[in-house]
Amino acid sequence: MKSEILNLRIPASLKEKLEDEANDNNLTLSDLSRDILLSHYQNNEDHNIFLDKEITLYNSNEFLYLITWLFEKRLNNYDTNNIQVFEGLKKNVMKVMNDSYFPNELKQEFEKVYVDLSRFIYGFDLPNNYFMFCIPNQPQSFNYYLLVNFIYHKAFENTISL
Repeated sequence: MKSEILNLRIPASLKEKLEDEANDNNLTLSDLSRDILLSHYQNNEDHNIFLDKEITLYNSNEFLYLITWLFEKRLNNYDTNNIQVFEGLKKNVMKVMNDSYFPNELKQEFEKVYVDLSRFIYGFDLPNNYFMFCIPNQPQSFNYYLLVNFIYHKAFENTISL
């Protein structure tokens, strides 16, 4: 098999770690790097998992469902789904809040949704239970502009498939 040359830039701290590991195992930096890459691709059937690791949630159906539900709440802040749907939405909101791909200001907006979902679930059987994060001009109103701006910005970076 013919070999190809691959040049890439990595942080100095990562290079030091690779050099230390290569020295510990009596390997060249090139041999160690090749072994790591070969091992990764032999162990992963879907090579895109590695390349898209940080944006998996952003490109997922669960995120699409979540933002669709968020925008639907702007039109109707009541919801008649079963409690499992709300628990699933709450988990998805938590994933967004813990994902480094999303900016902190947007995570803070999702925290408002998380708190309101928790409140809604706690009072699930109460009459006239409705969502408050979607009511404009309230202290805990979700800033839809931040979400729209984030999505537009990412779409124009061609980081998502449209």
